[in-house]
Amino acid sequence: RTTVLSPIELTLTIDGINGISFGEYFQIEGIPEIYNQNGVFQVMNVKHVVNDTGWRTVIEAGFRSTN
Repeated sequence: RTTVLSPIELTLTIDGINGISFGEYFQIEGIPEIYNQNGVFQVMNVKHVVNDTGWRTVIEAGFRSTN
């Protein structure tokens, strides 16, 4: 099946977590279901920020249409 990376981009900041890799796919609960039915978000970059307030992971992703 052919997939196309769309211009929709997403940046998430979450509590620090390890094991998220470039290229992995994920879906998001709480967005219009049409997006989850027609594609997935693909991890494009992962950054970790550690400072005196804690550890944060920043995930940058693009929407990949599967239709």
